[in-house]
Amino acid sequence: MIIIHAGMHKTGSSSIQETFAKLDGNRVDYAPWRAANHSGLFFTLFHSSPEKQGGFRLVSTSPDEIGKSRDTWGKRFRQMLERRREQQTTRPMIISTETVSSAATGREEAVEKMADYLRSHSSEDVRVIAYVRPPRSLMSSGFQQVIKSGRGLNLAKYGNRPNYRARFEKLDRIFGRENVTLKLFQRDSDVVLDFAHEIGIALDPGGVVRTNESMSLEATAMLYVHTRLGNGFQPRTRDERLRLVRFVDRLSKLGTRRFVLSDTLTDPLIEANRADLDWMEARLGAPLSEPPVPQGQGVEGEAHLINAAIAARPLIEQEIADLSGPDTPAFKTPASDAPAYELARRLDLLKDF
Repeated sequence: MIIIHAGMHKTGSSSIQETFAKLDGNRVDYAPWRAANHSGLFFTLFHSSPEKQGGFRLVSTSPDEIGKSRDTWGKRFRQMLERRREQQTTRPMIISTETVSSAATGREEAVEKMADYLRSHSSEDVRVIAYVRPPRSLMSSGFQQVIKSGRGLNLAKYGNRPNYRARFEKLDRIFGRENVTLKLFQRDSDVVLDFAHEIGIALDPGGVVRTNESMSLEATAMLYVHTRLGNGFQPRTRDERLRLVRFVDRLSKLGTRRFVLSDTLTDPLIEANRADLDWMEARLGAPLSEPPVPQGQGVEGEAHLINAAIAARPLIEQEIADLSGPDTPAFKTPASDAPAYELARRLDLLKDF
């Protein structure tokens, strides 16, 4: 059995990937790639223009470089399928890439190409498993994902739609609905153990690799201020991309408050996309209901987010003090009319560490 784990994004996918990559050759065959996340492998082997996708686009990977990767990793991927056929192994093979359930233009053709490739190189059954995140929390995590990419974003214009039907209907069509398992993602459940159960693997809770993909309110607010009001990043090279990753990782360690968008921001988007949600609930056979965000706990607008960043400024001052030398300008109380811009300039000091 070949298992395609198709996300969604922000449903514990990183934990699933890191956990099962460590089991490769033991209880599972984990598709070969340079990372546990197979999105790059998916683009390399099956997308018509991989250089314009994901991380390849961000670091300006050339078509020649991708061609070499296609030769190398395509051979290893094919060898794994051939070895499984020769050995008639019963352990599952796992391909894990959230991009399979992406609604982005051009991805459906790539998914069809992957399905055709698997059918032509293997006689094994193919099963798709994906976890569906409810819309409110999906919008909050999607907002974080955008600013973590280094892009400036105006919260007032944020309108990330779930696009459930565009994500999942193609999987039913390409692989057959009977071969596609969609499950409601619940924050208080263990998605890794659930996935293991779905594919018939006994997994001890102690063997789960825990990753935390979310950022606190304080970290999200400071990153928002930096991308919106500061110099930000232009991650067009590998070095710039690495600098951005280090910067985001550093901020991600700060703060303790949970980031979530208020219902006043998400409810209008939900209602505007009611037909899409109705389709998803019918396909799941379960409601995509979520408890309301308690009054005062959700971010209600840009001013709310900027004020949260300003209030958390002492956290980055300690970071600057720990990292910088004696020549770094000391903290000065900013003018009352420019605290957010002053904070953005202070955040710039962390970019080069």
